[in-house]
Amino acid sequence: MAKAPDRSRIGRLSRTKGKVEERRVALLYRALYGERVKRGWQAREGHDAPDIEGTPFWLEVKNHRKVPVRAAL
Repeated sequence: MAKAPDRSRIGRLSRTKGKVEERRVALLYRALYGERVKRGWQAREGHDAPDIEGTPFWLEVKNHRKVPVRAAL
């Protein structure tokens, strides 16, 4: 019987999934707004830093099958 993944591994996979998507979105916006566009610093609470910095917009990247719009706002 296969062993279920532990919670720390699931969390690590989830964070990696988010980082990959943020980098992909930053690359797309970099084509529009130049080299100043980058993935934001995520060590903070998240309430005072966007996921993507260097654009005139506050960008929050979500990578879910079904995006929880109300929770995201």
